[in-house]
Amino acid sequence: MYEHQRDQLYSQQYNVDSVAFATENAKATVDTVRAMKAASKELKTQFKQKEFDIDKIDSLNDQMADLLEYNEEVQEVLGQSYTTPEDIDEDGLMDELDALELDLEEDLENEIGNGEIPSYLRDDPLPAAPEEKPLGAMPSAPNEVPEAPGGEAPAEKETAEKV
Repeated sequence: MYEHQRDQLYSQQYNVDSVAFATENAKATVDTVRAMKAASKELKTQFKQKEFDIDKIDSLNDQMADLLEYNEEVQEVLGQSYTTPEDIDEDGLMDELDALELDLEEDLENEIGNGEIPSYLRDDPLPAAPEEKPLGAMPSAPNEVPEAPGGEAPAEKETAEKV
């Protein structure tokens, strides 16, 4: 019996929630339609203005493209280097670079091919450290603590001052 009442309460709650959701959805739909009508009216008003002549907009767009192209040409002229000649043959430069790389490889192969390790890869031994004493060696420090001018040792003087 209780289960049946519980099921009825759940069904009633579901129905109330569904109606509440449908009501909120309907209000949102009304608000959306009102906003769309207002936006449509505003757009119609704006498009009637003389600035929205499609031919003028197309002409303006072409002018902007021409101006941007002109700007790129100006920037290209300003970006030219004064020290680099314009008639540089990049293929010739690349050929020269390739030839230099081949020369470097041949030099390395010749050094390694002879069994000789290149100088920058060798572990040459360091020179031996000198065994003799340096001239003018420093005298050793005294082991005794010197007395203070009053005849007391420094530690005794500090203790006397504290008391």
